[in-house]
This record gives sequence, C-alpha cells and structure tokens, in this order.
Amino acid sequence: MEFFIDLFIKIVTSLFNIAIIVIPLMVVIEILKDLKIIEKIASIAKPATNFFTMNEKSATSLIVGIFIGLLYGAGVIIQSVKDENLDKRSVLLVCIFLSLCHAVVEDTLLFKAVNAKLLPIIVFRLVSAIIMTLIFSKIVKNENNNLID
Repeated sequence: MEFFIDLFIKIVTSLFNIAIIVIPLMVVIEILKDLKIIEKIASIAKPATNFFTMNEKSATSLIVGIFIGLLYGAGVIIQSVKDENLDKRSVLLVCIFLSLCHAVVEDTLLFKAVNAKLLPIIVFRLVSAIIMTLIFSKIVKNENNNLID
C-alpha cells in the first residue's frame, strides 16, 4: 500500500511541476496572439521559408508550431489555408517540419522538469526536421505532384 501512496505523490508532484510550466506559458501565448506579436515574429522565419521553398505565408504557421506546439500550429495552418490560400505543398512541408520539431519551448521546459539532457534533444529534433523537410522540398516540386493530391 505504501508503494501506491508514494507513486500517487510522485505523480501529483510531476503534474504540479508540469502545470507550473504550461499554464503561464499558455497565458503568455494568448497575450502575444492578442497583441499580434506572433505575426511580427513570423517575419523572422521568412529566410527559412525561402530555404525550404515554401510560400512566405507559411512563416506564421512555422513559428507558432515551433514555439507553441502542434495544436496552435495546426489552427494557424488551417486559418492560413482559408484566409491566404496557402498552397498544399507549403502546408505539407510545414507539417513535416512540425511533426519532428514542435513546441520547442514548452517541451524543453517539460524535459527539464524531468531532468533530461536538453541540448541533444533540441539539436536532434531541429536537425532531423531540417533534413526531412529539405528532402521533401526537393521531392515535392509543385502542386501537381501526386504525393500531395
């Protein structure tokens, strides 16, 4: 019985440590969205969109997904497709990149909470995302390619 009590205490402590990180992060994200600061930060990603030969309009989705996560990134991608006619190729490349490298800030803080080694995790995620997105940017040349229809 003591084992289960100790386990329960450890689980609750871990959840509390995660909540301490996630809740303030979500509040900051909402403030940044309301102040349109995320859109300004997205202009930094334009060289990356050019490198991967994506539409420049996909920069916002890329930045949001990298720093905030897939949930918000997906919302921004869907909105970009509706509002800005974002092409299928760019959406595919953003999704490939974000599938490997998303929520870098949040995940790093969570990994730190469980005492993981942060640098190897971040470097591996970033390098693998860059390599895979670059490979697919060469494979998927235009919207008429069968891979994206």
